[in-house]
Amino acid sequence: MYHVGMNTTEHTILIAEDEEGVCKNIAEFLSLTCKNVYEASDGIEAYALYKEIHPDLIITDINMPGMDGLALVEKIREIDNEVPIIIISAHSEKEKLLRAVKLNLVDYIIKPIERKTLKALIKKAFVKDEVPEYTVKTVPIGQGFAFDHGNKMLYKNECPVELTRHQSLVIDILVQQKNRVVSATDIFFHVQEDYTLEYNSAAVRNLVKKIRKIFPEEMIKNVYGSGYILVVQESRVQEHISKYDGLLEAVAVLDRSNNFIGCNEMMLEMFGYRHKEDILGRDIFSLLLPSEKEKVTHALKHDEYTNDEVHFQRKDNTVLLAKTRCKQSVVDGQSVRTISIMDLSETVKRYAIDALTSLPTRAILEFEFANLMQRYQLYGEEACAIFVDIDKFKRINDTAGHQAGDQVLKNVAQILSAGVCKDDVVVRWGGDEFLILLFNTSIEAASKVAEHLRKDIETLRLECCREFSCSFGFDGLRADDTLDKMVSRVDYALIQAKANSQNCVIQFDSSSDVK
Repeated sequence: MYHVGMNTTEHTILIAEDEEGVCKNIAEFLSLTCKNVYEASDGIEAYALYKEIHPDLIITDINMPGMDGLALVEKIREIDNEVPIIIISAHSEKEKLLRAVKLNLVDYIIKPIERKTLKALIKKAFVKDEVPEYTVKTVPIGQGFAFDHGNKMLYKNECPVELTRHQSLVIDILVQQKNRVVSATDIFFHVQEDYTLEYNSAAVRNLVKKIRKIFPEEMIKNVYGSGYILVVQESRVQEHISKYDGLLEAVAVLDRSNNFIGCNEMMLEMFGYRHKEDILGRDIFSLLLPSEKEKVTHALKHDEYTNDEVHFQRKDNTVLLAKTRCKQSVVDGQSVRTISIMDLSETVKRYAIDALTSLPTRAILEFEFANLMQRYQLYGEEACAIFVDIDKFKRINDTAGHQAGDQVLKNVAQILSAGVCKDDVVVRWGGDEFLILLFNTSIEAASKVAEHLRKDIETLRLECCREFSCSFGFDGLRADDTLDKMVSRVDYALIQAKANSQNCVIQFDSSSDVK
């Protein structure tokens, strides 16, 4: 028995897995967020631990020595039908696993285990009062056909197509996995209510044969030895949205009625949905708190940022703090708006605020720089960075005292914050240095901003220090930039400014050896 760790939640999780490496990886991941994580190497040890610790969740492999996963679950279910259980399985065990649905499982995970999937299933296990699924509107699947997952209805040119229950369920799983192969086994157990039945390949072939007569030829293909695939020609909207996959922002495309007609994978992850069909067809305001509608309506109308944070609502009813950007375009002859949603919820928690100046510290820069790069890559927005250093700061501390130095830092921080736009980021880099990220700013505009800040600081008069100044180094964002690269350039420019009589603004010289 291993007690792995204590952390942020009160949940206790029991892992039963005979592969030591797999078990350790899961345990280490879970211990980041769960109070108690216990490990067992077989079903017998796991059952003894279950009786001792009464876990809130059990994760078990299906194959283990002594007592396998299914036997363990059956034994637990004899006395406890409430504890959530997730089963880990290899692909070869899937048919056996599907027969275990009667054991009231949360779900299963197919190896190799992805942390994103595991995290979603654990969240599902701990949601006591599941929010009812939103009944989505019909989802277009091409050539005049559309399917309503909620009601299991197929439409052709907006007219319902008469289907048997089994036919609608086959179409349901094919649409969910459109353009991906669905095995005959998956289709069989998706259709059957009685999981004690033996798999029947002939029954699946017969069902698919009848369904093929409904759709145009070649829309449903047989992939020999693998299964079936519903071929859906993605619209230009999907081509437009696909370039946003893998980004840190949730991005969606809206039609003229502000209904979602496309979204990237981050949209699902950010809002807690499993399938795009859970979002497509909804209007954007269904994901907002009612009080926020006016902000987003204005942003959509004028193709701009929301200046203030917007409170969205995730599937589990938790609040998502975000900023949005809207942009109008024409895709496939249709006027659409692309909206990007940047999650601030976790970022706000990470904001380390400097106690002296009340500015955020450099801890936030990785996130803000990623946002800067995304805007550059997606919208072609220029951006710049400015490094600021107080001239002869040590002399101020030595002659007037550290309290005087603290007062100077506070005043400089106030001038810098007041002299940039709301979306820009001013951080205390450390000591007497500050770093500014200027969003949507050209190199010419950045030069003017820096010069304006320099003059404002130069004219400031304090009792503790009648005269002081700052030096500035700046440069623009480049396509291959990292945070370290950009900081290196503006730092080098700042060094040049300090060497050039101080109290001046220097742009990084591209002929320099600094990379």
